[in-house]
Amino acid sequence: MEYADIIRTPPQGKVRDGWKPTENLLFKSTEFGDDEDRALKKSDGGWTYFASDIAYHYNKVFRREFDALYMCLGEDHKGYEARLRGIVKALSNNTKDINIKFYNIVNFIDDGTVVKMSKRNDTFLSVKDVVGKLGADAVRFSMLLRNSDVVLNFDFEKLSQNNKDNPVFYVQYAHVRACSVLKKVMNLDVITDKNHCHVDFLPSKVEKEIMKDLLYWPVIIRSVATSCEPHKIVFFLQELSSKFHQLWQMGAGNEGYKFIVDDDLILTSARITLVRAIKNVIASALKILNVEAVTHM
Repeated sequence: MEYADIIRTPPQGKVRDGWKPTENLLFKSTEFGDDEDRALKKSDGGWTYFASDIAYHYNKVFRREFDALYMCLGEDHKGYEARLRGIVKALSNNTKDINIKFYNIVNFIDDGTVVKMSKRNDTFLSVKDVVGKLGADAVRFSMLLRNSDVVLNFDFEKLSQNNKDNPVFYVQYAHVRACSVLKKVMNLDVITDKNHCHVDFLPSKVEKEIMKDLLYWPVIIRSVATSCEPHKIVFFLQELSSKFHQLWQMGAGNEGYKFIVDDDLILTSARITLVRAIKNVIASALKILNVEAVTHM
């Protein structure tokens, strides 16, 4: 650990009467990209919050021997990033780093108006309040609609509606539709043997785009795991669900695009294979987010 005992000088341009230089214990965070060295002790001899940060990360690096280190901070604490990285590098002799994620504020919107939080005026919303009003699925899904460092507008009205403006409903409804197609296939005893499932025969551009999206799903998972950005799963789900709903509407208006084509076994098998893949991927993604993959509405 790098320390420095120095004589403190008055703030630039703010020399006051009675200012007395004092010795202090500092961490040389400037050696790790910070704009100044950071005090470890206060003027009264007590330890600073930054000193407790050092103890906390020492515990993570040495006592618990974590290989990957993460920390979440509010957007207004971005100035802490360099000094915290410096702590970990100094403690580990430059062998470890820390992944710092910043989170921004959430604006609650009710009846088109931002709800102003105030404990004094008893207008404070807790997580329990929000979950009680909308349900855990809507809250979890909506909190991931943006990257954590972007301001999120949480609209109660939209999240209470059963339409495409409600993002969690839109994705869950896609799963419900896929389940209904597969249930109908079982009831009709349509053959979907793997030898007949030639997805290459799927004719529409939307179907081909959906297949590309499904193939991209493992890439999304790897990206989320390495970047710690779960909102990418929500983006993926919204895009996939939108295309599946589009495909559903195409079948409603054109017999050739229905999922079950009575006189074409190969095309039917291919479409059922695609629907089953859509259902499985949506269910898998929702499970990661701890959101229920409902089967009926």
